[in-house]
Amino acid sequence: MSSAFICGAVRTPFAIRNSYLERYSTAQLASLPLADMVKRNPKLDWRRVDRLYVGSNNKNLCTLEGAKKFVDVCVDKTSIERNVSVTPLGWLHCTGMAAIERAAGDIGTGASNLSVVIGVSSSSKARGPATNADYSGSEGEFKFTRLSEKAARRSMLAKNYAISNENINSYIVAAYGRTMAARQRGFFDRECMLISNDQELGGGYFSEDELDGLRLREHGRRFVDSLVDIHPSLHEGFAPTVDGSCCLLVASMSGVEELGLRARARVLAHAVVESPLAADSPYCIPAIRKVFAETGLKPEDLDVIEVGEVCAVEAISVMKDLGVPLGLAKLNGSGGDLAIGEATGASSARLVVTAINSMQSKNLRYALCAASSNSGHGIAIILENTQFLNKTER
Repeated sequence: MSSAFICGAVRTPFAIRNSYLERYSTAQLASLPLADMVKRNPKLDWRRVDRLYVGSNNKNLCTLEGAKKFVDVCVDKTSIERNVSVTPLGWLHCTGMAAIERAAGDIGTGASNLSVVIGVSSSSKARGPATNADYSGSEGEFKFTRLSEKAARRSMLAKNYAISNENINSYIVAAYGRTMAARQRGFFDRECMLISNDQELGGGYFSEDELDGLRLREHGRRFVDSLVDIHPSLHEGFAPTVDGSCCLLVASMSGVEELGLRARARVLAHAVVESPLAADSPYCIPAIRKVFAETGLKPEDLDVIEVGEVCAVEAISVMKDLGVPLGLAKLNGSGGDLAIGEATGASSARLVVTAINSMQSKNLRYALCAASSNSGHGIAIILENTQFLNKTER
């Protein structure tokens, strides 16, 4: 098996619903970070990209016609071939990371040499009323999961792991605190592309859409009440819905060498495990145990842990299952979905983008990224900072 290396990772800011990002179709939104990736790698022959992997909740991508239309728009203004092989995935909440896992697997078997992975959510127009507290099913091109259905599983996990409402509220407040601190130190400027909410203006990392709740400075219960007024889903401990897109460039070792790429992280291990829907622990736990067994690493060996926070109870349950204290700085250290927002199809890919930037900005070695979907799939990826590899391993 050959190693897969992530050579680029960028995302758009995640915008609150009904913001300017709703003007973009799924393919147009996906094209934004891809275009930025092309700008960052001007010497790369993008015709060498042999596969495109897309994680999205857009059900039309699963048809040949829909996939072709997506590629035509997404790769426009790049030199990527329009007939590039495309693999769409649709596992909702962890579909973006699933696309990364599939790309790493294909590189490992020699089926691919250089691939582009995109996780994208563009569904504001189809989501109905802004509160969206109990909406599900399919609307036009998109698939969703009813909040009340997710709440039933949340209640079961909360009972199994003895998680109280006070625990949930404290975790939400802490999540916003970590995100505020990350924003103040400029962390998101590093991982987000430049973008403008007015095409007539110059590009820049915008501040009025993403993290809008961070303008609040109250603490304790009043803080949570204020947030719920803005994002009703937080009342049940769920991340607010947003739109956004992530793009990653994944290559084999030979691809890195032949194309002169700079490898940022090696995919040390990856796993997807499907559990029964009634499983009494987070769906990602079996996948996490699998990558631990493959690498010999343990929770205490990790420097960065990025776990999906689509549901606060889910994230807390994962940490309790692993025996990791919730207050550790390495756990979603720059803030997670609860504060940044959950962009179905993109958020799990964002975990990988964030993990890579966290490792490199602090010179850390190992990162675990993990997420669960409502379909019973759990996914886990362990990354290794290439700064710690010798030349032969790179």
